[in-house]
Amino acid sequence: MRRTLLAPGRAFHRPLPCALWSASATVAPYAYPSPSASAHAPRPCRLRCSSTLRPTNIAALLATTSHPRPQQPGQTLTLNGWVHTVRKQKRVAFAAIGDGSSMRTVQLVLSPEQADGLSTGTAVAATGRWTPSPGHEQSHELHVDSLRVLGQNDAAKYHTPEFLRTLPHLRSRLPFQSLLLRLRSQVTAQTTNYFAQHDFTQTHPPIITSSDCEGAGDVFVVSTQPSAPAVHTPTQSPDCEDMFFQTPKYLTVSSQLHLEALAQSVGRVWALSPTFRAEKSDTPRHLSEFYMLEAELAFVTDLSDVMDVVEGLLRAIATGVKESPVGQELLQARAREHKEDGEAISETRLMRRWQGLMDGPWPRISYAEAMRHLKDAVDHGKAQFIFTPDDQEGFQTEHERFLAETVGRGGPIFVTDYPRRVKPFYMAPSAERSPGTGGVPTVACFDLLVPEICELVGGSMREHRLPELLKSMENQGLRHAPDVESETSDGSLQWYLDLRRYGSVPHGGFGLGFDRLLCYLSGAANIRDVVSFPRWHKRGLAENGALLELMPHSMYAFQLEPHRWVLSMHLGCEMYALTCVVNILVHFDRHSLYSTTIASSVFTSSIHSITALSANIFRVVGVAHVCRVGRARRQLSSAATSAGKRRNPDLVAQEHEQFGLPTLTSPFRPDACALKETVAGNTLNRTIRTHHCPEPIATLETVSPAAGGFMATHERTVAAAEDDEHDYESLPPNFSLSANMVAGAFAGIAEHSVMYPIDLLKTRMQVVNPSPSAIYSGISNAMITISRVEGFRTLWRGLSSVVLGAGPAHAVYFASYEAVKHALGGNQGGAQAHHPVAAAASGAAATIASDALMNPFDVVKQRMQLHGSIYRSVPQCAREVFRTEGLSAFYVSYPTTLCMTVPFTAMQFMAYESISKVMNPTGRYDPYTHCFAGGLAGGVAAGVTTPLDVIKTLLQTRGNATDPELRNVSGLWQAAKIIHRREGYGGYFRGLKPRIITTMPSTAICWSAYEMAKAFFIARNEAAKEA
Repeated sequence: MRRTLLAPGRAFHRPLPCALWSASATVAPYAYPSPSASAHAPRPCRLRCSSTLRPTNIAALLATTSHPRPQQPGQTLTLNGWVHTVRKQKRVAFAAIGDGSSMRTVQLVLSPEQADGLSTGTAVAATGRWTPSPGHEQSHELHVDSLRVLGQNDAAKYHTPEFLRTLPHLRSRLPFQSLLLRLRSQVTAQTTNYFAQHDFTQTHPPIITSSDCEGAGDVFVVSTQPSAPAVHTPTQSPDCEDMFFQTPKYLTVSSQLHLEALAQSVGRVWALSPTFRAEKSDTPRHLSEFYMLEAELAFVTDLSDVMDVVEGLLRAIATGVKESPVGQELLQARAREHKEDGEAISETRLMRRWQGLMDGPWPRISYAEAMRHLKDAVDHGKAQFIFTPDDQEGFQTEHERFLAETVGRGGPIFVTDYPRRVKPFYMAPSAERSPGTGGVPTVACFDLLVPEICELVGGSMREHRLPELLKSMENQGLRHAPDVESETSDGSLQWYLDLRRYGSVPHGGFGLGFDRLLCYLSGAANIRDVVSFPRWHKRGLAENGALLELMPHSMYAFQLEPHRWVLSMHLGCEMYALTCVVNILVHFDRHSLYSTTIASSVFTSSIHSITALSANIFRVVGVAHVCRVGRARRQLSSAATSAGKRRNPDLVAQEHEQFGLPTLTSPFRPDACALKETVAGNTLNRTIRTHHCPEPIATLETVSPAAGGFMATHERTVAAAEDDEHDYESLPPNFSLSANMVAGAFAGIAEHSVMYPIDLLKTRMQVVNPSPSAIYSGISNAMITISRVEGFRTLWRGLSSVVLGAGPAHAVYFASYEAVKHALGGNQGGAQAHHPVAAAASGAAATIASDALMNPFDVVKQRMQLHGSIYRSVPQCAREVFRTEGLSAFYVSYPTTLCMTVPFTAMQFMAYESISKVMNPTGRYDPYTHCFAGGLAGGVAAGVTTPLDVIKTLLQTRGNATDPELRNVSGLWQAAKIIHRREGYGGYFRGLKPRIITTMPSTAICWSAYEMAKAFFIARNEAAKEA
C-alpha cells in the first residue's frame, strides 16, 4: 500500500509505515486548518490510499520461502478456489481446494454443517485461521470460520479426468492442464523479455490476408456468405461479386511477409499470433489453428546471425522455465506420473530436454552433410528407415528424429542450405555452395530439429533483390501483378514486390511453432494437450460437442441370471459381439436342455440386428441346430424410430430368409436336429430376450426355474450315469482328431478376436523408445487417445492376421495337448485323478507346435498394431517384411517366444488342471468352473512371464524402430541387456497391467470356448451312438 499526497503543482509518493501493511488498513482523516488561516494559503493536501497487494492465492501462500511476507500462523485470511475432494466425518470434515495457481491444494478444516452440500467442483470462498497442520501431508491448513459457496456443482454430473480431456471447456480445470496454462504464460513472458532486451519491437500483423507465403495450398476463406466453402485453394477464381473485401481474403498461414514490411521500418520486429492451415494432417504434431512466434531482422547478411537469435531465445526460455516455480511443478508432476505409470515421460528425461536447450553451441550441418550421414548409417547397418534417404524426396520425420538423436546427441541441431526445389520462393540463395550438393542450387535457410518433436523452427535469409525475386516467383508458378491496378488479381504479391522497389535491405527471419515448443518443454505427447481449445481436421470446435463423435454409438450390458454376470463392452467389432452372444446361445449343460427363443432388436451399432448376429454365429461355429428363432415372439424395433414405430413383419421374415435362419411359428418343441435331453421328466427352459431402451442398451436376461427339487433329481441322475459313460476330461475312443482341432480353432479365434484391442494396447505400451505421440499414461488414456487421434477402427488393425493364424495354430495346440496328455497317462484314473506333470508337459509340447505356426502371424500383427504403422493390409505387411528383412524376420523372436510360452503354458495348464479338479471334482462340464479356472491360471502365468514377453515384443517390432541399436538387436540376451541398461529392472515389466488384463479374459474365453466345443462334440457323439 502506498499513499499519494496531492498538492497544487506537485505530487509525490511516500511509503506508509509498516503498521499499515494490511489491505484493510485505515488512515486517520486529515485535520483541516482553521477558518482564520490565510485565504491565500494553499489548499490542504488530501490523503488517498490505494493497495498494491495481490489477493492471496495458494501458490503464494505455500511458497513461504520465497514470498516476501509469509503468512503467520493464526492469521485470518480468505482463499478462493474449487473443491477437489471432500471427506466427511462425524465431528469434522476436510476439503481440499485449489485455485489454479499451483497443482498443490490447501486443506480446509470444516464443521459437518459447513461441509453439507459441498461436492467436487464447487467454487467456494473460505475465511479462517492459517494454522500448522498435525498431519504430514501439508505444513499448514485453514480452519474455516465462514464458508461461502460461489458456484454449486452437481457431483453426479462431474466427469472423470479421462472424459474431461474430450471437453476442452472443462479440461482446463484439471490440475495439470492449469499448469500447462501457466507454462504458456511463463514462456510468453520469457519471450517478451528476451526480445525487449535485444531491441526487438513487438508488432501485431493482420490475420486476414490475400496471400499464402508458405505455398501450402489450402487456406481458410474469409466470407460473409454462409454457403461459401470454408477451405479454398488460392489458385482458384471464385466469384468476386458481393464480396466484403471485393477480392478473396484468407486467414493467414504466416505473418512473415507483413513482418518483412515492418522490419524495414524499425529494424527488428517480432510477433506471436495465431496461424491457420487447412491441412488435413491428423497427427500429434499438427493443428488447423496454432500460434507462431515469428521474427524478422533487417540489415543482416549472414544466416548465422539469425540462428544465433534462435539459439539465444530458446536457451533463455529453457533457463527461465527451469528456474521458475512452474518448471519445478512440471518436474514434480512428471515424477509422480512416471512413478504411477512407467510409460509416462520421467522428470529425468524432461530435465534432459531442458538441459539440451541450455547447453551449447548447437551443431550446424548442411543438408548435403545430413543426407550423407543418413545414407552412411543405412550402408553400415546402423539404421534402417521405412523411407530410404533420397536427395530428391527430402527428409522424412524418421530421418529428422535420427539426426537429432545422433548428430545432435539428443539435443537441438541446425540443418542448413536445403535444395531450392523443396523451399518457398522468398528464400535467398546460399552465399557459398555446400560441398556435396552436385551443383544443385541451394538456399540460405535452416531447420532446427529437436528429438521426438523433429522440426521446431524454420528460418532463412530473404531474397531482397527484385529481379531475383521475380525470377524465383516465375519458376514456382506464382502470379504477380505488373502494376498497382492489377492488385485485384488472385494471390497478388504486388505489395510484397514493392518492398524490393523502395529501399530494400538484406534481411532474414524465422518462425517457431509456439505450441510445439510448449509440447517439447512440458513433455506432452500430443500438441492438442497444450492448446486449450484445439482445432484440427473434422474435430474443430470440440467445446460444441464435435469430440463426442468419438464416443461409442451403443453400449450393451449382458446380464445372465441367476449368476448376475455382467459384461459391458463397446460393439466396435462384429467378432466381439459374435463371441459374446455365442457363449450365451450355446451355454448349455450336458445333462440339461436349454430350449432357446430369441426376440431380436435392431441397435445403432455395427451389428445390423441380433438376427444377423445369430446367423453369423451359426456360420462360424456350425451349431445352427442348438437353437431356433421363434417368429411369433420376435420383437424387431428400429433404434432410429424412438417414437415407437415398429418394423414390418414381412421385412422381418425377409431378413430371416436372407440369413437362412430356420423359424418356428408355434411354441418351441425340440426336434431331432436340436440337442435335447430330459432328466427325470424335467426340462430347463432358458429364454433370452432383448429389450430396447431409450438409451440403446440391450439386456439379455436368462430366466431359469427354481432349482430345488430339480437339482436333487438331476444330481442323482448324473451320479448314476457317471459309471456308464466316458469321463468328460478324457475324450471318447472314437473322438475324431478333426473334431478336436475344430474345437481348438474355435477357441483360438474367439480368444484373440475378443481381446484384440487390449492386446494392441499391450503392444503399444511395451515398445522400447516409443515416439512422443505413442506415449500413454495408462490403459484408459491409451484407449481414448488412440480412438480420438487415429480412429476407433485402429484398435482392430491387424485382426485378420490373428484370425488367419489363430485358427490353425490353436487347432494344432489343443490337438497336441490332448494327444500328449493321453500318451503321458494324463487321462488315467478317472475324474478324481490329478496329473500336474503330465498337464505341464502336454502344454509345453502343444505350445512348441502351435507357435511354429503362429509366430509369423504374430509378427505381422504387432507390426500392424504399432503407432504410425505404414502397412495398409496384412498381405502387404507380410510382403514388405519378407522383402526388406527376409524370412528370418518372421522367426527371429521364435526362441524368445518359446522361452516365454513354454513356461507360461506349462504353468497355465498345471494351474488350470489343479483349479479345475478342486472346483469341479466330478469332472463334468461346468462352464463357470472352466471360465474361472482358465482366467486365474492365465493371469498368474502372465504376470510371471511378462519380462520374456517384453523381450519378445522388442524383437518382433525391431523393424519399425528408428533407434539403430533397437533396430539391429539380434538375440534374446542382447535385447534383455538393452532393456536393463535403458530402463532398469522396471523395464522388464512394461505393460504388465494390460498383459494381465488381456490374458485373464483371453484364457478364460479360450478354455470356455474349447470346453464348450468339446462338450458339444462329445454330446453329438453320444447321440449318434444312441441312434
